Amino acid sequence: GAVVGMDSAKREYKRLKKLLRSGAIGKQQVDMSKAQYDGAVTKVAAAKAQIRALRAQVRALRAGVAQARSAQYDAMIKAPISGVVAERSCQVGDMAMPSLPLMSIVQMDKLKVRIQLTEQDMSKVKIGKRTELKVIAHPNRTFIGVVKKIAPTLSMATRTVAVEIHLPNIFPVKPKRSCRKDEDCKDIERGMCRKQKRKRKGICIEQHPLKPGMIAQVEIFIRSYDNVLLVPEDAILNTSYNAKGTQGNSREVYVLVDGKTPIKRKIRVGVKSSKGMLQVISGLREGEKIITNGHNLYKPGLKIKIVNTPSTNKDTKTTPSTN
Repeated sequence: GAVVGMDSAKREYKRLKKLLRSGAIGKQQVDMSKAQYDGAVTKVAAAKAQIRALRAQVRALRAGVAQARSAQYDAMIKAPISGVVAERSCQVGDMAMPSLPLMSIVQMDKLKVRIQLTEQDMSKVKIGKRTELKVIAHPNRTFIGVVKKIAPTLSMATRTVAVEIHLPNIFPVKPKRSCRKDEDCKDIERGMCRKQKRKRKGICIEQHPLKPGMIAQVEIFIRSYDNVLLVPEDAILNTSYNAKGTQGNSREVYVLVDGKTPIKRKIRVGVKSSKGMLQVISGLREGEKIITNGHNLYKPGLKIKIVNTPSTNKDTKTTPSTN
């Protein structure tokens, strides 16, 4: 282009200058070649200036593109977590403002349950303890959770401590069923196919039976004992709480001897379960029958009548009779 023309004009100008010194040509030809060379130099300078201007335009355009991309990125709303849209507060065309939430998102695969403990119970609960939860929507089911967080301070308003329990919200269908796609689980309420690692088939799962906002009844396992003998707390005689020799964890019950004669016996009890059952440490053997109903009305000499024998054959409900 312009640079090639300038180089060609420069060589021609030098060649003619040599011929002028030898007298082979006249000065007019040399001047004409010099004018052509100067014109080529001007064109090259103009071309370079135009290139610099174009490069400046390119830089400006690139900056505009970067600004547009930044504006596009800022205009995109990205959720900080994966989940399900629970509530949308705006519609298409509404003006977005920093103080106005666009939507609420909930994470449904794992849930948190927050409860409040009194000062009396807070020392008994530790992180990692197993919990059982029940909700009204699923009265025949028990959901298992774990204590994950315990607040370091008490609420000044309620004088209670906040406890956070975590539990899963996706459960394999029992008995387990193999599947390859969600359509294989369509007969299950909220069913879907979950792929298993390193396996071609998946298993049908029940997805999200628990919903955020539900009220749950929570039981926290403080201690657990295996293979212990239990009696209903209702079987304890009312008089045993004040009777001589029944201090501490000593109590009294009526044991049915020979299937018809109630004998008062002292027993030593331990912990109490959440279902009203007392641990028997000593004083009773497995299989012995105790009176659980009407025992506080019994007096020596009265005959008893068995009205119900539980299937466990470990306790007996009776009613006193004067016959």
